[in-house]
Amino acid sequence: MSLLAPLYALGLLAIAGPVVVHLIRRQPKESLPFSSLLFLRPTPPRLTKRSRISNWLLLLLRVLAIVALALAFSRPFFRVANLVTSLSQGRRVVFLLDTSASMRRSGLWSQALDTLVTKMSELTPDDEACLISFDQQTTI
Repeated sequence: MSLLAPLYALGLLAIAGPVVVHLIRRQPKESLPFSSLLFLRPTPPRLTKRSRISNWLLLLLRVLAIVALALAFSRPFFRVANLVTSLSQGRRVVFLLDTSASMRRSGLWSQALDTLVTKMSELTPDDEACLISFDQQTTI
């Protein structure tokens, strides 16, 4: 499997977000000042059962949503061998030959024709070839 946009796979690092949110839950701040507690020093909260994840299903659903988004944006695909082209069939080749005025330089036209002839001699009888010449218009 390959990815068309592999940088989006870094979005999988965002999975840490829901885990942190589930671990750090804030307690409601509904404190009322009591006169008897006014002169006592506040103590930090103890690590107890509250620092553990209590709602596993909700955490799993949030993580799966982030994974699905990251994979969707990275666009995974499976490489499959080309079923149309096999060894028994020939190749399809298109030759483009520039016939514009820029090919009038010394030796350039003959070099292009020599290259075309050598490439066409490499074709097998099963191959299909097409020659397209172009300048301002194309001719097949």
